[in-house]
Amino acid sequence: MKVPEFHLGGLAPLELETLTLPELRAVLPDVELAVVTLGSIEQHGPNTALETDLAMAHEMARMASARLYPKLLVVPPIPWGMSDYHMDFPGTLSLRPETVLDVLRDIFGSLRQHGIENWLITNFHSGNEGIVSVAVQGLGAELKPNFLGSVSLAQLEPDNIEAQVRRSRVVGHGCEVETAELMYVRPDLVQIEDVAAGGLRTEHIDRRRKFFGSGVRVTWSFAEGTSNGALGDSRHASYEGGKNLVEGMMDEFMDILDEIMSNWLDRSEGANS
Repeated sequence: MKVPEFHLGGLAPLELETLTLPELRAVLPDVELAVVTLGSIEQHGPNTALETDLAMAHEMARMASARLYPKLLVVPPIPWGMSDYHMDFPGTLSLRPETVLDVLRDIFGSLRQHGIENWLITNFHSGNEGIVSVAVQGLGAELKPNFLGSVSLAQLEPDNIEAQVRRSRVVGHGCEVETAELMYVRPDLVQIEDVAAGGLRTEHIDRRRKFFGSGVRVTWSFAEGTSNGALGDSRHASYEGGKNLVEGMMDEFMDILDEIMSNWLDRSEGANS
C-alpha cells in the first residue's frame, strides 16, 4: 500500500528513474541542478527503520524538487554510507570510504555525459559528513564540474522548533526529534507500538560528547552509548512536531537552493568556461 505523500503538498518531484527517454530529453534543458542523496542503512533502535536517515534526506530532496519543478533533478539515492560505529547492532551495512567516492565519481561522470554539470550531495547521517566533505573537495578538484556542493540537512533543524519537540537531554538517533520527523515524511517507517526510551549509557555518552565538543574524535561503537540503539525518548514524538521541524528545515533548504541557483551556478559556469 502506497503511503500518502502529504509532505509533497500535491506536487510531483522530477525523479530520474521515473522518466521515459522522451520525457527526460524534453525536460533536460530546464534542469539546473542534480541532487544525489548519500544515505545509510543502519540500526535505529526499536522505533524507526534502518533506512531512516536515507529516507529523511531523499524525501527532503523530493520535496525541494517538487517545489522547484523542473529545475531540480533527483537522482536515485545511494542507499549505503559509512556506518561502522553501528556495526555492533545487526542489519547495519557500511561502505569503505573509497567505495563511496568511487560510486559518487561514477554517478557524476554519468550525469556529465548527459550534459548535467551542477551536482549537489544531500545527507542526513552524521557518519557520512567526513566522506561528503572529502568528496566535495577531492572530486571537485578532480572532475572540475560547474558546481559541486553538499548540504547536511539534519543541521538545518530550527533550534526554537527542536526545543518544543525535544524532551530528553541527549537526542540525535532514534529519539523523539528524529521519530517525529519521520512520522511526517515516512510514517510507514515508524513502529508506533514499539516506541520506547533510548537505553542510554550516560557515563560513556557524556565522556564522548565532552571530547566531541572540543573537536576531539575517537573510535567508538554506538553500543557503548545505548543498549537498544536509540537515544532520547520517542514516546514524546508527534506528527505535528515532526511537520513543524521538517517544514522549518525545508524553509532553510529552499533558501540554500535559491542562493545556489541564483548566484553560484552562473559564477561556476563562468569560471570553467
